[in-house]
Amino acid sequence: MKFGATPLGEALGAILAHGLKAGTRVFKKGRVLSADDLAALKAAGLTSVVTARLEAGDVGENLAAGLLAQNLVGGNIRAAQGFTGRANLFAEKSGLCLVDRDGVDRFNAIDALSRDLLVDGKPGLAIYGAAELAHQLFAHTAINEGRIAAIFDSDPHKVGRDFGGLPVRPPSDIPVLDPAAIVILSGAETDIRGTIAQQGYRGRTIGWSEILPLAVKRN
Repeated sequence: MKFGATPLGEALGAILAHGLKAGTRVFKKGRVLSADDLAALKAAGLTSVVTARLEAGDVGENLAAGLLAQNLVGGNIRAAQGFTGRANLFAEKSGLCLVDRDGVDRFNAIDALSRDLLVDGKPGLAIYGAAELAHQLFAHTAINEGRIAAIFDSDPHKVGRDFGGLPVRPPSDIPVLDPAAIVILSGAETDIRGTIAQQGYRGRTIGWSEILPLAVKRN
């Protein structure tokens, strides 16, 4: 995924990352920008917007939200179609919702982890995977507010590009930066763990599967 500030002249067909208002018009997050949209934004005095562009292997935020929500359905709970990066859950019958507190805490812990892993006052947490999961993390937590040491990705087409304000780095930079921990935000977790190990990294590696809870018990 290409994610970051984009000049209006290069934003045609890109996905708007944050909602904004231009004159009397409101542009919602997730909108695919058209030529008319860009003309309205330019007329309102904007020169750039924060956008995302999906690349091969990326999953759109609405599809990602829908897939995650399917882990929570069952036991008279249904999920709506993903919209603006979320999928609402609905109870089909009256009853008691049992929430897995530990699971929710694991999910939220990644934000706290970024605060805890400060080395000499500098961020010690790195992310592996410049794609949709990282974008969701940046959009819905404060984790990107100066708390990320680096973002790594194996895709040479992503390396060097801006992602959430940081340049995407190749895995060969892992031993150079030597972060305190690396969170893998990709479905290819097993392969990525192997790639990280090949770099001789001895720090903490955290898989996405370790922090993604089934927050609602199906029984």
